[in-house]
Amino acid sequence: ADAAASFLASDESKTFEAVSKGQWGSTLHFDPVLTDNARHATNLKSMHVPPLPPPLGVLREQDGRPFSWHLTATSDASGEDSTRQSEWKPKVDALVASSSPITEHTDAIVRLALSQDQSFFVTASHDGTSRVFELRQIEESVGDLRSCVAYAGHSSADNQSSSVRINDVAMIENSHSVATGASNGSVHVWRVDQVSSKRSSLPGGDSSNPSSSSPTRYHDQSRVSGSSVIRTIHPREGEVLAVSHFNTDTASILVFATQKGTIHSWDLRCASEPFAINLRPELGYLTSMTVGHDRNWMCAGTNRGCLALWDVRYQKIVRLWQHSSAAPISRLATSFTSLRRDKSSGGEARPHVFMGCGQNEASVFDILQGTCKQCFRVLGSDFCYVDQTALPPQYVSLPRLHEIPIPSHSQRPVFSGAGAFDCLAYNNRLPPPEPRIMSLIGRVGSNGQNFLLTGGSDCCIRYWNLSSPSKCYTMSGLANCQPRSACENVNVGSSSRLFLSRQMPVATAAEMESSKIPRKLERGQIRPENSHRDAILDLKLIDYPMKGVLSASRDGCVKAWR
Repeated sequence: ADAAASFLASDESKTFEAVSKGQWGSTLHFDPVLTDNARHATNLKSMHVPPLPPPLGVLREQDGRPFSWHLTATSDASGEDSTRQSEWKPKVDALVASSSPITEHTDAIVRLALSQDQSFFVTASHDGTSRVFELRQIEESVGDLRSCVAYAGHSSADNQSSSVRINDVAMIENSHSVATGASNGSVHVWRVDQVSSKRSSLPGGDSSNPSSSSPTRYHDQSRVSGSSVIRTIHPREGEVLAVSHFNTDTASILVFATQKGTIHSWDLRCASEPFAINLRPELGYLTSMTVGHDRNWMCAGTNRGCLALWDVRYQKIVRLWQHSSAAPISRLATSFTSLRRDKSSGGEARPHVFMGCGQNEASVFDILQGTCKQCFRVLGSDFCYVDQTALPPQYVSLPRLHEIPIPSHSQRPVFSGAGAFDCLAYNNRLPPPEPRIMSLIGRVGSNGQNFLLTGGSDCCIRYWNLSSPSKCYTMSGLANCQPRSACENVNVGSSSRLFLSRQMPVATAAEMESSKIPRKLERGQIRPENSHRDAILDLKLIDYPMKGVLSASRDGCVKAWR
């Protein structure tokens, strides 16, 4: 008893009690090894040594080499195959597979993110989850797309009673990790875990025959097994509206925009913030964001039709415009190339911005000059049979970017006096135009087909050929027996082009002569339509296991098209 009483009164007993209660500093005093570790950590912190990068799931070949789908496809394909791939274009109404809103997402799917090695894609939905789909099941699922993993980390981390919406998703470059931004103001970086599989051939290939002509690919050796959270951040500035990621020589930067109007950067390999850019409140709230090809500049669009161009290196806004329609900019994309028939550039590659803005139109702007080079516009049913010379001027003219002077002092407003009042009142009075382009994707280069795919609130996916209006068509969205759209060129100058698409309405049986009624209407039951039933919010191009298109819509469905 005396020994126990003396031990309880000793300093060692008090230290042990402090450790059990978690008092600060007691653990280091109790374990000398932790003291040495803390000293080393303090020295490393004082020297600003960056920590080890997080395990993002780097793309690798089976023998350990760095993997690149595009380099592999280029080296394996022959000249004839590469020519055939460059001339690919989607077929009309060729649906391959679709997800079900009953078993998968129950709310709108706003964004898609495609892995660099084309092994899977990730969705972002307003039901609070992100789902992972393997691309291989497009051919194996017999028309039914089913997700492998459902990530609900944003909903589980939120203690509020209101439901959480995931507003954007982006792939971490050269990895199997994903960044998602939600309406509760949080950003999560999580990894898609994969395991090796014994299967080593594509569907239809003979895996038992070593001399089989089908090569073993990276995608056939792995399966999605789960997800792992890597890092989370909560800036507490309202909803996270947009997320993007890019790698530099020294950093892995995740860029995300908040509802407060700040575009934050987050270096995944250190705890510091490389830069933060503030969007002026008089320009409106951010609706779309994109990063330039060289990672030195970025663009952001707002609900008031303003387009801001920033230099990331100096964290300074360099140009500011407002679209002539003053409509919300729903989607932005960049490309560094030379457009055909653009005589003003002299054949040199230039940075271009693809923009979805205005009433059912998409435009291509030269970001150096601020001029429109090409515009693709869909006419409403009221103007389908109106001659081009009789159309209103706003339908046969190119959209313009009106440059806004940037104030010399950061505290001065962009719009001064009555100009600010007129701009704000004008934009608050007009709702977004309907129908409108809400998603776009394309391929622009010096070889092969140069095209643009657009999807919008009219539930149609359109294929635009940048060279010839006769090669433009509606890929999906036409009703049964609806006439095909007709595209024509409008003469707007030698250095710019304007394509008009006329979509003819569906004629009812009462409006036709009995001798001219299509046989499809006389056959009774017809097959259901494959098109989306609500606005198309995102599009992605895929190369594996086939060349095709992925589309996501507000009705919670993902569709794969050939």
